[in-house]
Amino acid sequence: MRNARLWLSAGQFALVIAACWWLFSAAAAQDVVRLGDVHWEFVLVALFVNALALGLMGLRLRSVADASGMHANAGRIITLNFQSIFYLFALPLGIGMETARYVGFRDLFGDAPRRDIVVCVLADRALGLLTSVAFATVAWCGYVGAGLIGALTAVVIASIGAIAVLTRLMQGPWHAIATAAATSVIFHGLACFAVWCLCLALELSISPWQLVLGISAGVFGAIIPLALAGVQAGDFVAAGSLTWLGVDTVTALTVATLYYLSRLQGAVIGAGIELKRSSLGLFAVLRADSRQDT
Repeated sequence: MRNARLWLSAGQFALVIAACWWLFSAAAAQDVVRLGDVHWEFVLVALFVNALALGLMGLRLRSVADASGMHANAGRIITLNFQSIFYLFALPLGIGMETARYVGFRDLFGDAPRRDIVVCVLADRALGLLTSVAFATVAWCGYVGAGLIGALTAVVIASIGAIAVLTRLMQGPWHAIATAAATSVIFHGLACFAVWCLCLALELSISPWQLVLGISAGVFGAIIPLALAGVQAGDFVAAGSLTWLGVDTVTALTVATLYYLSRLQGAVIGAGIELKRSSLGLFAVLRADSRQDT
């Protein structure tokens, strides 16, 4: 059973990687990218920055857990975050990340009520969405030329709204939630910068404002429960948003693919962690937990 699941996941990954290669080849045929002239220094920067961003994503999850009264070592939460990214790719319908986090939290915080764990997992997702709203608002101000004052006003309003919503949702101390919000902002900024570096590496014709708007739209589109090997509805929403913003179709699809590959980096790290665990890591915890309940 375990080998069948691994082979199925490997087959899905192979299919998607083949599709990515076909897309890059099509983009090269239309001179959108020049695969022979890739600026590898930007690729290396992107890999480093993206790994740092994914680590901060784990710290955000830890901050949200702290605000919910569940305290654990930062390293364990960051490890769980990478595992959950792997299951985002390995499980269907785009719910693998939340499912893995719930299972991991049940293992870490066995005495915590299930309701608190569910609220914590959903609160982290809500914080990510609210952060995307803030970034999209700032990017839109920059795109239409609203100026710095308009952008800062948008950030302040979005930040106050995020803290208010999360305080209401988790009923935790405001300073802990503010820490989670600040971590979320840094994570989202670094994630966008990593994809921007990949765009520079391929010399894609796209502005930073368009890129941030596209990625933020993709984060919202990921709410739609459709996914195959990590390819989410949000990737198509991101590409469609970029096209609407004036980016040509091939470039928009290429950027959406880079956005996908940035998540794939986290899934590869998570897969390595899972392979070190017996009986496929978190799935073993889930099976043991189910046996205890029965």
